[in-house]
Amino acid sequence: MASRNERRTRLPVKRRVVLTRSEPEAHSTVFCPGRQRSVRLAECAACQHVHEVAEHEIECSPPESPLAKLLVEDPRIGGDVLTGETMGAVAVCTRVETPAGVVARALARERLLAAVVVDEWGRFVGTVERSDADAAPPEECLHGIVRVVAPVNEATPLASVIARMVHDRARALAVVDEDGRPVGLVSDLDALRWVAERSAGAFRARGR
Repeated sequence: MASRNERRTRLPVKRRVVLTRSEPEAHSTVFCPGRQRSVRLAECAACQHVHEVAEHEIECSPPESPLAKLLVEDPRIGGDVLTGETMGAVAVCTRVETPAGVVARALARERLLAAVVVDEWGRFVGTVERSDADAAPPEECLHGIVRVVAPVNEATPLASVIARMVHDRARALAVVDEDGRPVGLVSDLDALRWVAERSAGAFRARGR
C-alpha cells in the first residue's frame, strides 16, 4: 500500500462497453498518470501506490511520469494534461457488422456522440457518429457510415487533441493505447469540461 505521506490524487474509473451478438460486455479501466496508459481496474487496485478503491474512482499516489516536466512547460491550454486523463467516463466499442439500430440505442442510452468501431482482433477501424446511426436503416450494418478519422494516443497532450478536432472538424476522436487498441473516446464536451473545471479551480485558488 502507498505511504500516507505521499500526495494523493483521485483517478476516475472508466467504463468501455463492447457491443456483442448477445449482451454488451463492460470493462473497467483506470488511466494511470504514472505509467501514461490505461490499466484494468483489477491491475490498478493491486498497485502498491493505491490507497482506496471505490466504485467510480481510485485514490492513489502515482509516481511522477517522465513526461511531467515537459507537460508543465507546455504553454497551451490543455498542454499540461494527457488525453487519457480527460477522455469520457464511458466509451462504446462495436464491430462493423453490428446493426445500426443497436449502436444508435447504445449511444442514446450512454448519451455519447460516437462509437468506436473495431475489427475482430479489437483493433481500431473508425468511428460512427450517433446522428449517422440514427439516420441509417436499423437492421443495416455499419459499413456505409463508418468514418475513418485517425485516433489519438492516450498519452497525447489534450491541447494537441483540441487542435486535431478543430483541423478535422471532428466532435469526438477515438483514443488508443500504444498497441493501437481503443481504450476510450474523447469529445469536445470532455475538453470543455476539463477547461471549465481548471478555470473554476484557479478562481477558487485566487479567492483564498
